[in-house]
Amino acid sequence: MDEKTPLLDGTKTPYGTDKKAKKDKEEVHKVPLTKLYRYTDKVDLCLLFVGTVFSIIHGAGFPALGIIFGQMTNTFIQASIGDAGLQVTNVSTSVDFLTTPRPTATDDGAFNQTGNFSQSPIASILRTAATTVMPDGTMPDGIPMSAFSSLMADFSLYYVYIGIAVFVSSFFQVAMWVASCERQIHRIRQEFFYQAMRQEMSWFDRKQSGELTMKLSDDLERVREGIGDKMSRCIESVSAFASGLVVGFIVSWRLSLVILSLTPLLALTSGWIGKLVATSAVREQQKYGIAGSIAEEVLSCIRTVISFGGEEKEITRYEMALEEGRKNSMKKYMYMSIGFMFVMFIIYASYGLAFWYGAKLVADGMVSPGGVFTVLLSVLVGAMQLGEALPNIASISTAQGSASVIFDIIDTIPEIDSYGHGGLKPEKVKGNIAFKNATFAYPTRRDINVLKNLNLEIKPGQTVALVGSSGCGKSTVVNLLLRYYDPSMGEVQLDGEDIRSLNVAWLRNSIGIVSQEPVLFDASIAENIRYGLENATFEEIVTAAKQANAHDFIINLPNGYMTLVGERGAQLSGGQKQRIAIARALVKNPSILLLDEATSALDAESEAIVQEALDKTFTLTGQALRDQAFFWSMMFLALAVFAAIGAFVRTIPLAYCGDKLTMRMRLLCFRSILYQDVGWFDDDRHSTGKLSTRLATDAPMVKAAAGHRLGIELAAIVTISLALLIAFIFGWKLALAVSLVSPVLIVAGYFQVQVQKGGQKKDAELMSAAGHVATEALSNIRTVQALTREQVFFEKYVDNLVTPFREAKKQAYVYGLVFAFSQGTLFFIYAGAFRLGGYLISINDMIPTNVYRVFFAIAICAVSVGQMNSYISEYTKAKHSSALLLHLINLRPIIDAQSKAGICKPIEGSLAFQNVSFSYPARRGVEVLQGMNFSLQPGQTLALVGASGCGKSTVVSLVQRFYDPSQGQVTVDGIDLRAYNVAHVRRSISVVSQEPVLFDASIRDNIAYGLDSPCTEDDIIKAAQMANIHPFIMSLPQRYDTTVGEKGTQLSGGQKQRIAIARALIRDPKILLLDEATSALDTESEKIPIARTSVEKNTKRRQEKGHYDRKVDII
Repeated sequence: MDEKTPLLDGTKTPYGTDKKAKKDKEEVHKVPLTKLYRYTDKVDLCLLFVGTVFSIIHGAGFPALGIIFGQMTNTFIQASIGDAGLQVTNVSTSVDFLTTPRPTATDDGAFNQTGNFSQSPIASILRTAATTVMPDGTMPDGIPMSAFSSLMADFSLYYVYIGIAVFVSSFFQVAMWVASCERQIHRIRQEFFYQAMRQEMSWFDRKQSGELTMKLSDDLERVREGIGDKMSRCIESVSAFASGLVVGFIVSWRLSLVILSLTPLLALTSGWIGKLVATSAVREQQKYGIAGSIAEEVLSCIRTVISFGGEEKEITRYEMALEEGRKNSMKKYMYMSIGFMFVMFIIYASYGLAFWYGAKLVADGMVSPGGVFTVLLSVLVGAMQLGEALPNIASISTAQGSASVIFDIIDTIPEIDSYGHGGLKPEKVKGNIAFKNATFAYPTRRDINVLKNLNLEIKPGQTVALVGSSGCGKSTVVNLLLRYYDPSMGEVQLDGEDIRSLNVAWLRNSIGIVSQEPVLFDASIAENIRYGLENATFEEIVTAAKQANAHDFIINLPNGYMTLVGERGAQLSGGQKQRIAIARALVKNPSILLLDEATSALDAESEAIVQEALDKTFTLTGQALRDQAFFWSMMFLALAVFAAIGAFVRTIPLAYCGDKLTMRMRLLCFRSILYQDVGWFDDDRHSTGKLSTRLATDAPMVKAAAGHRLGIELAAIVTISLALLIAFIFGWKLALAVSLVSPVLIVAGYFQVQVQKGGQKKDAELMSAAGHVATEALSNIRTVQALTREQVFFEKYVDNLVTPFREAKKQAYVYGLVFAFSQGTLFFIYAGAFRLGGYLISINDMIPTNVYRVFFAIAICAVSVGQMNSYISEYTKAKHSSALLLHLINLRPIIDAQSKAGICKPIEGSLAFQNVSFSYPARRGVEVLQGMNFSLQPGQTLALVGASGCGKSTVVSLVQRFYDPSQGQVTVDGIDLRAYNVAHVRRSISVVSQEPVLFDASIRDNIAYGLDSPCTEDDIIKAAQMANIHPFIMSLPQRYDTTVGEKGTQLSGGQKQRIAIARALIRDPKILLLDEATSALDTESEKIPIARTSVEKNTKRRQEKGHYDRKVDII
């Protein structure tokens, strides 16, 4: 790969067409199921073993129900056919579940089973509609009423016993699996973050930090879904099928074999669809990972986006990435819908085949009617459980795909290994450095040698300055000394040893580094300095701060050294950040100090004081029955066709709607975030990491409940409604009684919702802090590795995982309890229903057939309620996540760049500050500006001069209306800035910041960034020539199509600044704001852009050094 792969392969990006885009042909891998559980320990294995045993017991519940149901069916038939002449004798109240006497065939095709059927057609017998109680208290068929009631009481007790077993087993099933899942995910999170920070810089050059944080949130959530209770539900389904098979073969092996004839087709369909779903799911995650990278990149550069009015461009770019993910998602749902279609057809076709052949066996006297129902419930319900396991199998397959990406990163051992224990660790560093014929090209641009046969020797104690034009390789020397990369030819030596033979961590610990764009972490000033020396005392921190001339401004802050600097040091000025970064380098008293334009943002006094502290360093930059059976079999076949079509039609539209809904929510949320005012982003709660985590995790959770699963819920509601209608038609008293206790199921579901909701809310809140740490560390990995503070950030990340992990383990047991309650309650309702049904028969209020019908309706309701409850977890997560997203969507900024209100007249360029006072929202008690006054006419140049932190950058922020002054007013052309339309004002202003930000796009797209209308190639070239960057661009193989990398990492500091200047000039601004915009340029380059714009433009130029290379009108 010669260039970094563009964000949107093979598509036209909102930045322009990528000529190198290629179709994504990345092969998708899945980890084997056994490897999915590679992070289990002995405790986990015990938990999984116990959970598996109880999953098997739980799965055997329905086959056990089938045994009892079959016996009860015979009893009901015997109680229903007295009018047909059946004489039943020797009825015992005890029931042998598995050894019911087999019927014997008779000449007329009826059967004998402790009695005889008459010659009347069995179809007519089964349709008997009336059974009355004789005056002597016996049933017409000879069963005494007391015997019938006793049988019903026994059956009810058996249901209670099964219910208790199901309650206990389902609790341990879910609790053990979920607890083990949380333990494993806890380890995977740590291992992934730990290993990600271990990778070498060339690896990071091909990755985006947002992509990695996306994997820590979204991909890991997919793994979490696949290895927890969904796996236990699959085991439960397999157990239901296997135990049903055993029962079926014992009762009637012939009927069981016929039913099983379709099972291989069911299994093959499920396996095939599972594989296709997993492949599509992985590609979907990859595409959504790109969207996450875009969001992270944009949010981390939000000031630049706002300055250049790039919100709509970024929204379009984000939308295009989401659309790519949605297309892959729809492929996944297409496969799933085909799978559902086949599964539903096979299940209903199995019913039809079973009823037809079962009726034939009954007619031939091969099995009793109860035996047929036992086999049907045991084998068919078991097979149906396998079909219903398809969504869980899809989740597990998705987890396998997501895990493969995560495990690949975990298993990658870098060539330059900062965690390695090998290599030399000399006791003392003298400081003798030598470059011998060093040649180097960056891995992403192998064809461009940045260094060619460099020979350089630096003696201990020497101070060496590397001087040259921007992009000549000065920063590359620093990168090679820190061993971010190894030279392609030649070697770099320290004290006579090739640095490749030295321990990487030891080497970096021996070097202090202050980069051109210093990175501070979201912590206190003291903690940021302590990152230089882990065990530094407070006295050592103060000493280093004094050496860096930072002590005075620090102690003047309200919280002194405990002051939080904000994300990337956003609460401090550029000079203050550099001084703290220098203090961080000095605190460990390094043998070698590398300064890469480290004092560019310092005032002259600070620079002199700091240089005094660097004296020991160097700087680097039966026939009737058969007929009826055939008819009903055909009805089942028709149902199979309709169910198959229904499953397909239901899944695709709802999946489409669900994907569009979540995409729209993501997009609206992203839009709302981008249009918030800058002050909103200063709040620690709105850091890049936390916002990126919200976008990456909340939207998929909404999707989990809003797509095809919603169709399953709606189908369950329709089933419940129709089943209840049938129950009320055939036995309203029994149906009413059952309906009155059904709120117990609702209560069980409510508890599940509350438990899941509470857990989800806590998890979201607690995980955001860990997400912020991960984002901060991975997006600033160069600084983290240079300071060798990987372990510090790892421990910080682990500390933030402790509380959510503890809460998740508690939730596992609570969730197991409410799940068990909902599962066991079904069987208790069965018991009560049959006991009441028996009583109603005994008082001649219902006939047995109708009790049977009502029970079947109730059973169907129970199954549907169970299906609904199984999705309560997803629903709860979706509800909480949608509330968070809607909150973000509905936020209204104080300074609204979307608003159409305000003056939009052309701006000439006069600017004035009138008694302006201002303090940042995050530090209301500290006034940065106090009664500031100045006036600037069109064409004039103003230089703001003062010590670091005096408010120069604040003036730039107020002119762009990032904030409004606390008192006074800023006027443009004599009109208060607040009266203008915000977007109109910003279109008239260009800014080049002290730390210019470029986007991961081509050079052409970066220069054209922020323009409202398309520009010509000549316009781009003209701007580049004005910024003195055109010759360098033309020397690149891809020229203006060269991708600059995330935040411009593929370019030097000077090259980035010149492209940023070209980006500012192409807008033809009325007001040009330069905030130390030429600090990284060589002398010739520094003059060109300023000289060519200062005559015509209203230029606000910030100068701290006390020297000027061009005429200014006001200082």
